[in-house]
Amino acid sequence: MTDAAATERVPNRGLITVCAMGATLMRALEGMIDRQAQIIAYIDTTG
Repeated sequence: MTDAAATERVPNRGLITVCAMGATLMRALEGMIDRQAQIIAYIDTTG
């Protein structure tokens, strides 16, 4: 393995990590939004 290959691999791994973190954050946000919608619907039905 050359130095060029080693330096190229590290940023890609960082980018993959950032993308994975972003996907996890988006999933958590969607879950929070779904929960809020359920709570609002529950409050609407109970008055």
